[in-house]
Amino acid sequence: MYPIINFTNYLLQKYNHRILRNEASTKELDFYIKSDINDKKLFSLFEQFRQAWYGLKLNDVQLDCTHIKIDRTQSSEQFSKSRKLAFFLLNRSTDNSSFEILGCLHTLAKFQNNIINFYKHITNPQVSYDDSERKQPEIEIQKITKEHLLVISPEIIDTILREENGYIINYEYGKTKEVIYDYDEIETRLCNRINRIRSIDTENFNYFPY
Repeated sequence: MYPIINFTNYLLQKYNHRILRNEASTKELDFYIKSDINDKKLFSLFEQFRQAWYGLKLNDVQLDCTHIKIDRTQSSEQFSKSRKLAFFLLNRSTDNSSFEILGCLHTLAKFQNNIINFYKHITNPQVSYDDSERKQPEIEIQKITKEHLLVISPEIIDTILREENGYIINYEYGKTKEVIYDYDEIETRLCNRINRIRSIDTENFNYFPY
């Protein structure tokens, strides 16, 4: 999700009040990339976006009450040539130009919110997460960083094991060296990571002002 947000935020900043709706809806992104070859950041962020977009396991997403099918029929190499710039400029206009991305962000953020809230409810059932006085403030979706995302990967587990006391080594005399995993410590470390994650605000977007 982060590469998608990072790229669309950059486009919002780059083209804010500098482009008309008709132009953005008729010219492909590839045109703007090639027209501004000195903007290395634009190309770099798009490459990250493209990898994230084609790495998604979602085929359908939801935006409010609308179900949206993710179109990845084009090859990733042709992606910038087949999508208009308006596809990447987040807005709620009647042409639905950026609804795929908006729906994707809404769906992914709500997935994470559901997982985080369910986990916190299981580990702290006495706390009501509808209690606004005790609830962590939400983070605006377009302001999230990698630290705001739930990532449980082999690399994370490896970090816990190596750097956060996730195992001990048994050097008892007469025995071969034995690694003993401290599952309680691993669970505690994961709990701490999850409890630090704030819910994502999926209602308030900074849309592109055509």
